[in-house]
Amino acid sequence: NEAVHEEVGDFFVNATGPWADILRQKVRRGVAPRLRLSRGSHLVIPSSALPIREGFLIPRTKDGRVLFALPWLEDTLLVGTTDVEVAEIAREVTVPPEDEEYLLLHLNEYFRISPKVEVQARFAGLRALVAERKGSTAKISRRHVIEVWKPERFLSVLGGKWTTFRKIGEDAIQAIAYTLGIKLPSLEMVETIEPNLSELEKLKAAYPNPIVRGEPFVEGEVRFWIKRGMAKKPADVVDGRWQMSFIDQSRAEKLKRALEQRWCELCCS
Repeated sequence: NEAVHEEVGDFFVNATGPWADILRQKVRRGVAPRLRLSRGSHLVIPSSALPIREGFLIPRTKDGRVLFALPWLEDTLLVGTTDVEVAEIAREVTVPPEDEEYLLLHLNEYFRISPKVEVQARFAGLRALVAERKGSTAKISRRHVIEVWKPERFLSVLGGKWTTFRKIGEDAIQAIAYTLGIKLPSLEMVETIEPNLSELEKLKAAYPNPIVRGEPFVEGEVRFWIKRGMAKKPADVVDGRWQMSFIDQSRAEKLKRALEQRWCELCCS
């Protein structure tokens, strides 16, 4: 009923990942932090450097970490990951040279690859780990914790990982309901909804000129993502829709430069 929805809606859910402790400490001054941050770096290399058809997992390196090599997008391989504790949060997390060297060195211990292997793309992120201030972050569980502060009607989602996002969301809703004494109905079945991309195909046919010679992306796609996909700048299309920075950063930069020159024209026409 409306009363229940209004009461549940009064809760504030802190799901800010690495920034969760900062928000917790704004709500309760002096509260102890619960997170430790770990940088995970990834490399994208041509599949010709390591011609594998299946993903490989190295479950335990000499220093106790997990590495993998997976078939990736556009005939590439994704290699990861590092686990390096960091003290400060950065909005843009980059792969430092030592992380790249670490990944390639360990990969070469299991697969003989060229020392001059081309790295097409690099990307990194921060893991928010729930842990005490001791021990290696590589050994910390990726479990999640739901913390509820009833007086402030404030809930924090701490830890977890991408692959458990649905469980995290369900636990957060259940925690709010339990705190308020509300009995929730049974969960709905998960359904897959396919987006209607018929307009995309029509615009691609109407505006078939390539954004960059030799690339498969055409003007009609850009018009579609601006009109229907909330793209506000070239990076929204190149990185967010085409994921090119996760495949080949050199190609991504060429595409973004080309779009920057025509962005106003594509937005307004």
